[in-house]
Amino acid sequence: LRPEGLYSDGARILQILRGGPLYDYQRSARIAGGGYVSSIRPKDFDIAAIDRASTHFLSGEIGLLLRLWATEYYLDRDNLVQARVAFAQAEEVFKTSASDIRPSLHACLVVNAALTRRDAEATRIYWAAMQTKEAESPDTNYWQAKCAFHWAESRIILAREAWKAGNDHLSALPNTGSNNYDRDCQARLLQIIEDDEGAHSTEPAGQVHRQLRSVPG
Repeated sequence: LRPEGLYSDGARILQILRGGPLYDYQRSARIAGGGYVSSIRPKDFDIAAIDRASTHFLSGEIGLLLRLWATEYYLDRDNLVQARVAFAQAEEVFKTSASDIRPSLHACLVVNAALTRRDAEATRIYWAAMQTKEAESPDTNYWQAKCAFHWAESRIILAREAWKAGNDHLSALPNTGSNNYDRDCQARLLQIIEDDEGAHSTEPAGQVHRQLRSVPG
Protein backbone atom coordinates (compact mmCIF):
# COMPACT_ATOMS: atom_id res chain seq x y z
CA LEU A 1 0.00 0.00 0.00
CA ARG A 2 1.18 3.51 -0.80
CA PRO A 3 -1.39 5.89 0.70
CA GLU A 4 1.04 8.77 0.34
CA GLY A 5 0.18 8.74 -3.36
CA LEU A 6 -3.16 10.30 -2.48
CA TYR A 7 -1.49 13.54 -1.43
CA SER A 8 1.01 16.05 -2.79
CA ASP A 9 4.39 16.29 -1.07
CA GLY A 10 3.35 19.47 0.73
CA ALA A 11 0.07 17.98 1.88
CA ARG A 12 1.87 14.91 3.22
CA ILE A 13 4.24 17.07 5.25
CA LEU A 14 1.34 19.05 6.70
CA GLN A 15 -0.53 15.85 7.54
CA ILE A 16 2.49 14.50 9.40
CA LEU A 17 3.11 17.76 11.26
CA ARG A 18 -0.56 18.34 12.15
CA GLY A 19 -1.56 14.74 12.79
CA GLY A 20 -4.13 14.38 10.01
CA PRO A 21 -5.80 11.20 8.72
CA LEU A 22 -2.77 10.13 6.68
CA TYR A 23 -0.62 10.38 9.80
CA ASP A 24 -3.17 8.32 11.73
CA TYR A 25 -3.24 5.66 9.02
CA GLN A 26 0.54 5.48 8.78
CA ARG A 27 0.83 5.28 12.57
CA SER A 28 -1.73 2.47 12.64
CA ALA A 29 0.09 0.62 9.85
CA ARG A 30 3.45 0.94 11.63
CA ILE A 31 2.04 -0.44 14.88
CA ALA A 32 0.26 -3.31 13.10
CA GLY A 33 3.40 -4.17 11.14
CA GLY A 34 5.47 -4.07 14.31
CA GLY A 35 3.72 -7.18 15.56
CA TYR A 36 5.70 -9.30 13.11
CA VAL A 37 9.01 -8.45 14.78
CA SER A 38 8.04 -7.56 18.36
CA SER A 39 5.61 -8.44 21.15
CA ILE A 40 2.98 -5.96 19.85
CA ARG A 41 -0.43 -7.59 19.54
CA PRO A 42 -3.68 -6.23 18.09
CA LYS A 43 -4.83 -5.30 21.61
CA ASP A 44 -1.90 -2.84 21.63
CA PHE A 45 -3.10 -1.02 18.49
CA ASP A 46 -3.90 2.69 18.76
CA ILE A 47 -7.66 2.34 18.33
CA ALA A 48 -8.15 6.10 18.56
CA ALA A 49 -5.86 6.61 15.55
CA ILE A 50 -7.63 3.80 13.69
CA ASP A 51 -11.02 5.38 14.37
CA ARG A 52 -9.84 8.85 13.29
CA ALA A 53 -8.35 7.50 10.07
CA SER A 54 -11.50 5.47 9.41
CA THR A 55 -13.61 8.63 9.32
CA HIS A 56 -11.48 9.81 6.36
CA PHE A 57 -10.66 6.56 4.53
CA LEU A 58 -14.17 5.31 3.85
CA SER A 59 -13.47 2.99 0.95
CA GLY A 60 -10.89 0.87 -0.84
CA GLU A 61 -8.22 -1.35 0.59
CA ILE A 62 -7.06 1.23 3.13
CA GLY A 63 -10.60 1.62 4.46
CA LEU A 64 -10.90 -2.16 4.68
CA LEU A 65 -7.56 -2.57 6.44
CA LEU A 66 -8.43 -0.01 9.09
CA ARG A 67 -11.65 -1.79 9.94
CA LEU A 68 -9.98 -5.20 9.98
CA TRP A 69 -7.38 -3.82 12.41
CA ALA A 70 -10.22 -2.57 14.59
CA THR A 71 -11.82 -6.02 14.44
CA GLU A 72 -8.57 -7.63 15.59
CA TYR A 73 -8.14 -5.02 18.33
CA TYR A 74 -11.52 -5.85 19.85
CA LEU A 75 -11.17 -9.61 19.35
CA ASP A 76 -7.83 -9.56 21.13
CA ARG A 77 -9.49 -7.75 24.03
CA ASP A 78 -12.33 -10.30 24.09
CA ASN A 79 -14.85 -7.58 23.24
CA LEU A 80 -16.95 -9.62 20.85
CA VAL A 81 -19.73 -7.03 20.57
CA GLN A 82 -17.42 -4.31 19.27
CA ALA A 83 -15.50 -6.81 17.14
CA ARG A 84 -18.76 -7.64 15.36
CA VAL A 85 -19.48 -3.95 14.79
CA ALA A 86 -16.01 -3.33 13.37
CA PHE A 87 -16.19 -6.41 11.15
CA ALA A 88 -19.62 -5.43 9.83
CA GLN A 89 -18.08 -2.10 8.80
CA ALA A 90 -15.22 -3.95 7.11
CA GLU A 91 -17.73 -6.09 5.22
CA GLU A 92 -19.55 -3.00 3.97
CA VAL A 93 -16.31 -1.50 2.64
CA PHE A 94 -15.46 -4.81 0.97
CA LYS A 95 -18.84 -5.11 -0.71
CA THR A 96 -18.99 -1.51 -1.95
CA SER A 97 -15.42 -0.66 -2.90
CA ALA A 98 -12.76 -3.25 -2.06
CA SER A 99 -13.70 -6.58 -3.63
CA ASP A 100 -10.51 -6.58 -5.73
CA ILE A 101 -8.14 -7.28 -2.86
CA ARG A 102 -5.29 -9.74 -2.35
CA PRO A 103 -6.08 -13.30 -1.23
CA SER A 104 -4.60 -12.74 2.25
CA LEU A 105 -7.25 -10.11 2.98
CA HIS A 106 -9.98 -12.39 1.64
CA ALA A 107 -8.68 -14.98 4.11
CA CYS A 108 -9.06 -12.46 6.93
CA LEU A 109 -12.70 -11.98 5.96
CA VAL A 110 -13.28 -15.74 5.94
CA VAL A 111 -11.76 -16.20 9.38
CA ASN A 112 -13.40 -13.18 10.98
CA ALA A 113 -16.84 -14.19 9.73
CA ALA A 114 -16.37 -17.39 11.73
CA LEU A 115 -14.67 -15.85 14.76
CA THR A 116 -16.88 -12.80 15.31
CA ARG A 117 -20.33 -14.35 14.78
CA ARG A 118 -19.92 -17.96 13.61
CA ASP A 119 -21.57 -17.01 10.32
CA ALA A 120 -21.28 -20.09 8.12
CA GLU A 121 -22.94 -18.48 5.08
CA ALA A 122 -20.64 -15.44 5.09
CA THR A 123 -17.64 -17.71 5.64
CA ARG A 124 -18.53 -19.68 2.51
CA ILE A 125 -19.13 -16.52 0.45
CA TYR A 126 -15.76 -15.00 1.34
CA TRP A 127 -14.00 -18.31 0.73
CA ALA A 128 -15.60 -18.52 -2.73
CA ALA A 129 -14.41 -14.95 -3.47
CA MET A 130 -10.92 -15.91 -2.29
CA GLN A 131 -10.85 -18.80 -4.76
CA THR A 132 -11.17 -16.38 -7.68
CA LYS A 133 -7.76 -14.92 -6.83
CA GLU A 134 -4.37 -16.27 -7.82
CA ALA A 135 -3.27 -18.67 -5.12
CA GLU A 136 -0.56 -17.60 -2.70
CA SER A 137 1.76 -19.85 -0.71
CA PRO A 138 -0.15 -21.44 2.19
CA ASP A 139 0.38 -19.35 5.31
CA THR A 140 -1.41 -18.91 8.63
CA ASN A 141 -4.23 -16.90 7.05
CA TYR A 142 -4.76 -19.56 4.38
CA TRP A 143 -4.92 -22.51 6.79
CA GLN A 144 -7.21 -20.68 9.19
CA ALA A 145 -9.50 -19.70 6.32
CA LYS A 146 -9.56 -23.26 5.01
CA CYS A 147 -10.37 -24.54 8.50
CA ALA A 148 -13.21 -22.01 8.84
CA PHE A 149 -14.57 -22.92 5.39
CA HIS A 150 -14.71 -26.65 6.14
CA TRP A 151 -16.38 -25.85 9.47
CA ALA A 152 -18.97 -23.78 7.58
CA GLU A 153 -19.59 -26.77 5.30
CA SER A 154 -19.98 -29.09 8.33
CA ARG A 155 -16.92 -31.04 7.20
CA ILE A 156 -15.52 -31.39 10.69
CA ILE A 157 -12.82 -33.94 9.83
CA LEU A 158 -11.47 -31.71 7.06
CA ALA A 159 -11.75 -28.68 9.34
CA ARG A 160 -9.60 -30.46 11.91
CA GLU A 161 -7.05 -31.43 9.24
CA ALA A 162 -6.76 -27.81 8.08
CA TRP A 163 -6.57 -26.68 11.71
CA LYS A 164 -3.68 -29.09 12.36
CA ALA A 165 -1.84 -27.91 9.24
CA GLY A 166 -2.21 -24.32 10.43
CA ASN A 167 -1.12 -25.24 13.93
CA ASP A 168 1.97 -27.02 12.58
CA HIS A 169 2.77 -23.96 10.48
CA LEU A 170 2.38 -21.62 13.47
CA SER A 171 4.52 -23.82 15.73
CA ALA A 172 7.52 -23.12 13.50
CA LEU A 173 7.09 -19.34 13.63
CA PRO A 174 8.84 -17.04 16.14
CA ASN A 175 7.28 -15.85 19.39
CA THR A 176 6.02 -12.45 18.19
CA GLY A 177 2.87 -10.55 19.04
CA SER A 178 1.29 -11.16 15.66
CA ASN A 179 2.03 -14.89 15.73
CA ASN A 180 0.77 -15.20 19.30
CA TYR A 181 -2.48 -13.49 18.30
CA ASP A 182 -2.80 -16.00 15.46
CA ARG A 183 -2.24 -18.80 17.97
CA ASP A 184 -5.14 -17.45 20.02
CA CYS A 185 -7.26 -17.40 16.86
CA GLN A 186 -6.31 -21.05 16.36
CA ALA A 187 -7.68 -21.78 19.81
CA ARG A 188 -10.90 -19.94 18.98
CA LEU A 189 -11.31 -21.91 15.75
CA LEU A 190 -10.77 -25.17 17.61
CA GLN A 191 -13.43 -24.14 20.12
CA ILE A 192 -15.88 -23.48 17.29
CA ILE A 193 -15.18 -26.94 15.84
CA GLU A 194 -15.56 -28.66 19.21
CA ASP A 195 -18.77 -26.80 19.96
CA ASP A 196 -20.24 -28.04 16.67
CA GLU A 197 -19.09 -31.57 17.39
CA GLY A 198 -20.76 -31.39 20.79
CA ALA A 199 -23.98 -30.07 19.28
CA HIS A 200 -24.06 -32.86 16.69
CA SER A 201 -23.39 -35.52 19.31
CA THR A 202 -26.61 -34.56 21.13
CA GLU A 203 -28.80 -34.73 17.99
CA PRO A 204 -30.87 -37.84 17.16
CA ALA A 205 -28.92 -40.30 15.02
CA GLY A 206 -31.30 -39.96 12.07
CA GLN A 207 -30.90 -36.18 12.00
CA VAL A 208 -27.10 -36.44 12.03
CA HIS A 209 -27.21 -38.97 9.19
CA ARG A 210 -29.43 -36.66 7.12
CA GLN A 211 -26.94 -33.82 7.62
CA LEU A 212 -24.00 -35.99 6.61
CA ARG A 213 -25.74 -37.08 3.41
CA SER A 214 -26.42 -33.44 2.51
CA VAL A 215 -22.77 -32.38 2.78
CA PRO A 216 -20.94 -32.22 -0.58
CA GLY A 217 -18.02 -34.59 -0.92
